[in-house]
Amino acid sequence: QTAAAIEFESFELNRERVVPPGQTVAVYVSGLSPGRYEFFDDFHQERRGALVVK
Repeated sequence: QTAAAIEFESFELNRERVVPPGQTVAVYVSGLSPGRYEFFDDFHQERRGALVVK
């Protein structure tokens, strides 16, 4: 958990969502082609990840 809000953002997925401290949110995506889709925390740019679709 983090004590600060984060902003889930992905240009490739065309998604952006603020996540309040200590909370969980759902980010819906569908119909993705196989590949790797990068995302990051816009408030803390060093926090990054990827969704891998097979």
